[in-house]
This record gives sequence, C-alpha cells and structure tokens, in this order.
Amino acid sequence: MKRNNFKGLNVLCLLALLGSLVACTDYLDVKPDKALVVPNTARDLQGLLDYTSRMNSSYPGIQEAATDNVFLQPATWQNLADITAKNIYVWNDDVFNNNELNEWSLPYVTVFYANTVLDQLAKIVAPEQEKRRMRAEALFYRSFAFYQLAQLFAAPYEETTASQTLGIPLRTTADISANFSRASLRETYDRILVDLKTASAALPVQTEVKTTPSKPATLGLLARVYLAMERYQEAELYADSCLNYQSTLLDFKQTNLNATYPFARYNPEVIFHSTTFGRTVLSVTFSRVSPELYAQYQNGDLRRTGFFMNRAGLFSFKGSYDGTASLFNGIAVNEMLLISAESAVRRGDTVKALERLHQLLRNRFTVAAYQKLESNQVQQVLDWVLQERRKELLFRGLRWTDLRRLNKDPRYAKDIIRDINGEQYVLKANSNQYVLPIPIAVVNGGIIVQNPR
Repeated sequence: MKRNNFKGLNVLCLLALLGSLVACTDYLDVKPDKALVVPNTARDLQGLLDYTSRMNSSYPGIQEAATDNVFLQPATWQNLADITAKNIYVWNDDVFNNNELNEWSLPYVTVFYANTVLDQLAKIVAPEQEKRRMRAEALFYRSFAFYQLAQLFAAPYEETTASQTLGIPLRTTADISANFSRASLRETYDRILVDLKTASAALPVQTEVKTTPSKPATLGLLARVYLAMERYQEAELYADSCLNYQSTLLDFKQTNLNATYPFARYNPEVIFHSTTFGRTVLSVTFSRVSPELYAQYQNGDLRRTGFFMNRAGLFSFKGSYDGTASLFNGIAVNEMLLISAESAVRRGDTVKALERLHQLLRNRFTVAAYQKLESNQVQQVLDWVLQERRKELLFRGLRWTDLRRLNKDPRYAKDIIRDINGEQYVLKANSNQYVLPIPIAVVNGGIIVQNPR
C-alpha cells in the first residue's frame, strides 16, 4: 500500500488545504485563512505527497471529448447535464460557464500541494536523503500538472515562436498572496523539463506502489513532453531510457477481455498510475467511440474485445488501465514503445520503428491473425505508427495533444466535423479552438491574459 501518512496531518492544515478546492478559480481567488497551520513535519509533507485523491486523480481528461475519438448521439449531447462537456464537444467559446471546479482550477490545487511540500522542506528536520526524495516527488507532481495545463490552455509548442507565445502561470510557491502572470511557452516547457530532470536524479527505480513517482516514470514523462514539443531525438532517448527499466507488456491473449473492465489497476504495463477527474460524458453510459476509429480495428485484433463494449451497435470504451470506469492517463509501457517507434521512423530508422511495433502488436492480436508489418518506406511506417498510437492510447487525453501536433503537418492536418440535429460544428486544423479559453473568473482578476478565440 502507499504510505498512509495523510492521517497524521494537523486537522487545521487539512482544512486549509482542502479549502483551496473551492478557492482556486484564479489560484487562489478566494483564499483560505492564512492563519491556519501548515504542515511542519516530514510525516505531514509525505502525507500530502501520498494523498492520491489529489496527486493522482485530478488531471484533465475532458479534452478527449473534443477529439475525433469520441462520438455522442445527438439526444445524448442535447440532454447532457454537464455544461462543460456539452460545450467542449462542439468547441464553444465559453467552455466552463463559471464552474469553479474545472480543468484549470483542479491541476493548480495539485500544484499548490506540491508547492507546499517544496516550501516547507527547508524548515523541517529530516535526513537529507529523505528530503531530497520528497522534493523530487513534489517536482514530478507539479511538472505533471503543468504539462496537463499547457496542453489545454497554451498553444502547441513551436520552437521558433515559443519565446513570444503565452504559456501558463508557473506558480512556484504555495504563498497564496503571490501573483503570477502567464510565462512564455518556452519558459513553461523549460520549467517542466528542468524540474523533471532534477527529479529523475533523486527518485528510486522502484517504489512500493505505482502511484508514487519513480525514476522510470520521470523518464517516461520527459519522453511525453519532448514528443509534444516535436523534439523527437530527445523523446526517443527518454522513451528508450524508460523502457530500459520497465518494458513488460500485457499479453491480451492471456487476459480476460470479456470482463467489464479487463485491465487491472497497477497492471505490469503501468509505470506511473494516475487518472483524470470524473466527467460522466466520457463514461460508458454516455460516450461512444467514433465509428471511424472503431472500424480501424481489424478482425483478430484483441483490442476490439478488450477496449470496447457493444452498446446497441455502437461501442463504448472500457479499456482503462485503472480497472474501473475512471480513465487512466498515467505513464505506461505501450506509450513508451510508440514514442520510441515514432521518433525512430522520423529520423529514418524504419527497422527500429517496426521492431517496436512488433513488440506491441504481437501482444494485441490472436496468433492466427497477427502479421508482422514489413516496409522500408518511411512514410508507410510513420502512417502505421501514428495509426497504432491512436488505436492503442485512446481515452488517455493524448489524442488532443497529438491532433495539435500533427495538424501542423499538411500530411496529417484534419478538420473535425460534428453534425447534430441539422447543425454542423467544425474544428479546423490549427484553429485557435485547440487552445481552451481560461475560465472567466480567472481572467477577470486582471492578471491572466485570455486566449484568443
């Protein structure tokens, strides 16, 4: 079990921290009582880091509903009670409708917890090695939250303009009176990368549970970040480094794919476990997988059974690596293989890319159906890799980032069209709508600049 030191927190401290949940529209717009006690022991700080409901379960996932992976039947969309989900599905300009608990506020509460640990470490008595590890864990969690925020509220990374493009506010202290404007996009990614590399040097290779950051998890997150930046050489380096520590794949031929949720939490593929916070629109009750995507799974592809539930001829996603309806968005071996494959083929190494695909796909097909892909054509292999990336990593929030990245390449640019009750909605490739509007309450504070629409 994960260290359960959270029970040892001073009750007033706990109330102060949880108070931030309802006080974070511009982090923190309504402030908890500054006189309340803050954590002041190593056990207190470790308790914050081990608080999985905050540190592992509050990351954005609603962006998946804005992608071409998701289909809502018109009546379902019309009757959605979750206005944020209803808005984002058709890319409305006002997504959040003054809802304080949203994809902006909740990651910043995670940042607040991480910053509380970082601020207090110098004030506590504990062995230096223990303090160094706790600092690394806090840096990982903060970086993970910053990365998620940048995918929604900052433009896709472009090297030539990153210094002139707005990123996100980089809150580096738990001092709720400190104001932070938006850093540049370059500063945003530089902060994430520097902190992850610092964390990597101090984290263990193995942890008691997969909700705790580890060295492989940090390497995997670095690979994900570099991929989003289109820095493929570094993405390949860190994906391969991660795989050197952990490369076990689930064999779908040996998995009970007919189970309601076939893939156990903390299964062997999982390197770091986290989930998105609940949005019912992405549940099996409401959402359906795009028929266009489902059609790409051929006969003998075991993901057709393991990932999908038949709902009157349409299909819902059931393949979360959380083993429940909650959607996994952590770091896993299959993602690392696909990052390695894509990065390799982009530098012309089709042999390595195909071997990475082979490692994955031989565990995803029946023996009779599996045929090893063969080609020395870079374009063909890249097409295969990107197709498998979409088919393997759906409902993890990654498709949104991939669309933002791939739309810059005319070969893969794609408009997404929704037809609902006679009205057509279009998300054009490279549209400003690929950057979500910051909640109005945050912008009204006068410090944070709104994204253009």
